[in-house]
Amino acid sequence: MISDRMFEGLRPEDHVSDFAYTVHSLTRVARLALANEASGDLTDEVKCAAVEVQMEVIEAMLSVVIDGAEVMERRLGLGRWGGARAGGGQEPVPAR
Repeated sequence: MISDRMFEGLRPEDHVSDFAYTVHSLTRVARLALANEASGDLTDEVKCAAVEVQMEVIEAMLSVVIDGAEVMERRLGLGRWGGARAGGGQEPVPAR
């Protein structure tokens, strides 16, 4: 099983950009795999199982992207951390 723990110990802000581009590519590959009608001897079940694992990796990588983006926003005073300092005039949004 793929989980967020596979990226424990990483500093998300150091990997946010690379992971974002990788997630974009992995998503495109998954979409192409599902659309491919000429997979040779692979059944739809096998193809879907492979894409499911790939989507689990994507989800784990997106957690790093989200955490890294939040660190960067905090440092810049943007997004939910913008408040009056960044001219946004909004209070931080509490996590759900």
